[in-house]
Amino acid sequence: MLALLLLTSCCVFATYGEGLSEDIYITIPVAEGVAGYRLFNGTHQFGFHSSKADSRGVVVKLGRGEKAGLRDCWRSRFRNYLGKYHVLLSADMIDRSVVQEILNSDCIAGLIIVDPESA
Repeated sequence: MLALLLLTSCCVFATYGEGLSEDIYITIPVAEGVAGYRLFNGTHQFGFHSSKADSRGVVVKLGRGEKAGLRDCWRSRFRNYLGKYHVLLSADMIDRSVVQEILNSDCIAGLIIVDPESA
């Protein structure tokens, strides 16, 4: 009986013993042109989930010297899309002029700011 109890508890721990972080932390590949909508949880993490029928945003990488997209809402690149954009930009690109362009834009749904070394 004791051997059966030990064997059962071993199996239970073996099932739940795999890394909890694998269930919590998921790498989200952010790529330019990905459609999605924002998901926020209690730890202020965000993510995107999409389906063609329910896309609510597009991620656009803002490079140096590409502020025109903030003004014209990237209409030349995404002609049939009339929704809002999530802008992916490096933290070292943020200055007064970029902030002003973002505030004046009607097509920005959110910002994704990344470390300059990973951009």
